[in-house]
Amino acid sequence: MRSQSVLAICAVVTAAALLLSNTRMAEAVTCEPRDLILSCQQVVQSPLSPPSPSGPCCVKLREQKTCFCGYLEKYSAIVKPYLNDPRVTKVASICGVTIPVNC
Repeated sequence: MRSQSVLAICAVVTAAALLLSNTRMAEAVTCEPRDLILSCQQVVQSPLSPPSPSGPCCVKLREQKTCFCGYLEKYSAIVKPYLNDPRVTKVASICGVTIPVNC
C-alpha cells in the first residue's frame, strides 16, 4: 500500500513538472516583426554614424533572433533589402546579434 502512495506522489510530481515546463515553453518568444521594426526603426533611420541602438532595440533583436529565418522565409521580399543595408547589420552587430543570410 505504501509503495502505491509513493508511486502516486511521483506521478503527481512528474505531471506537475511537465505542466510547468510546457508553460515556460509557451512563454517563449512571439515572432512579431512589427515589434522588432518599431523598436529599432528610429535607430536604423537615424543620421548618426555609427548608429547607436537603444536598449529596447537590442533587447528586441536578441529576443527575436530565433525568428529571423522565419521572417526571411515568410517576408523575403520585404526583409531582404534591409539585410543589405549596412546600418541594419551594424545595429545588429552592436547589439551582439548575427543576422543569418542563409537559413
